[in-house]
Amino acid sequence: MATGDTTDIITRLKALLPNGWFQDATPILDGVLTGIATVLAQVYSLTNYAKLQTRIATATDGFLDLISFDFFGSLLPRKPQELDSPFRSRILAELFLERATRRGLIRVLQILTGRTPWIFEPARPADTGAYNTNTMGYGVAGGYGSVLLPISSIRHCLPSSGSGHS
Repeated sequence: MATGDTTDIITRLKALLPNGWFQDATPILDGVLTGIATVLAQVYSLTNYAKLQTRIATATDGFLDLISFDFFGSLLPRKPQELDSPFRSRILAELFLERATRRGLIRVLQILTGRTPWIFEPARPADTGAYNTNTMGYGVAGGYGSVLLPISSIRHCLPSSGSGHS
């Protein structure tokens, strides 16, 4: 007898009835209680199933597909014959993928292209260098930068084979 199954619910319902109301053998009462207990066991089972579907870590079946659609639209569908566990892992990996940062942009481009990009930010001294430094500076390394350049004017550059960057 497991919690919430028909036998458990019949036992619980009989325990609520007052003592002495019924004889030891009660086939009609048992039939009525079995009918009620069967429905309540189904409700209990459905409630437990619904509770599982409220979290990504425990969601199953089509509910995992709905979670993917809620977060990513049609961008992350389940692969053909893909089981719940690998699909859940892909959802979580995509959900927690770092974005809108330099490191996040590099990681996304690595995933998409398989190559590590060279990123140049004109307002970042580590990329442009600075005067009076020994690591990067005018004529040593880096590119020209300006804090006046909007982000949309940045060219996407790849490392060149020469000494400077294009």
